[in-house]
Amino acid sequence: MIHLETIKAITLPEFTASGVPAAPPPRERAGRSSAEINSGALLVFGAALTSQMSSDISNSVLFSQLAADAQFSRFVKPTEWVKRYLEVMSQIGWIQTSFDARTPVSVPAPAEWVPIVTQILRSGQALAQAGITGAQALAQASAPMKIWNGNAFSGDHGLMMLVPAQLASGSIRADFGLTVFEFDHEIDQFLSWSLAYQITQLSSTQELDEEVYARVRETIIEKLGNRPRYLVADVPLKLEELAPCQPQRSCQSIP
Repeated sequence: MIHLETIKAITLPEFTASGVPAAPPPRERAGRSSAEINSGALLVFGAALTSQMSSDISNSVLFSQLAADAQFSRFVKPTEWVKRYLEVMSQIGWIQTSFDARTPVSVPAPAEWVPIVTQILRSGQALAQAGITGAQALAQASAPMKIWNGNAFSGDHGLMMLVPAQLASGSIRADFGLTVFEFDHEIDQFLSWSLAYQITQLSSTQELDEEVYARVRETIIEKLGNRPRYLVADVPLKLEELAPCQPQRSCQSIP
């Protein structure tokens, strides 16, 4: 059971927009696949999702990230951060249907990041790949890249979240793939170093109870305030890679 007072009591970090440029307003999402940088996450929305559904997913992910940020550094204490993130998601109506934590591994540099961050997903890999392709085409000085660089990385540490979301059998489903990494180097011999990434990954598939979320939607919007204007920015997708939802074709799965 969701207690509204519990959601109202959740603390978010202080935020001031002074000197921070606002991202352009999001485009209409209904009937077309779309993507956004959402603080330290890349969200990709399937074409079958309505604008309200996409907005609810976006606000859920941002709210839960910020609630976790208020208690833990995602770079210093990633395990605690992720636990708090998932806890808040459950409090606002997201039901976890699967969870997988991988054994930490060492990956030599340079790493092939695309397969690394997509293989952890239980589903939605094609949707995620389209979002990654769109993000890779962004200019370094663009609004979404500034948001991403400021929230997904800190020095040699990073916590990257990839979230493809879609309709599955009539339910809003999101696959959360989280990759925590730390850049590492060891001295092999004089003037010789081994460079690698220490990587820890987990995935969580969740479905949104829309009736539950409807009861907390306005509270979440109120608590977020103007933060989405500065922490969320659209990522353009190539329409030929993910065609828009057409009346004659099924839109219940990845387009």
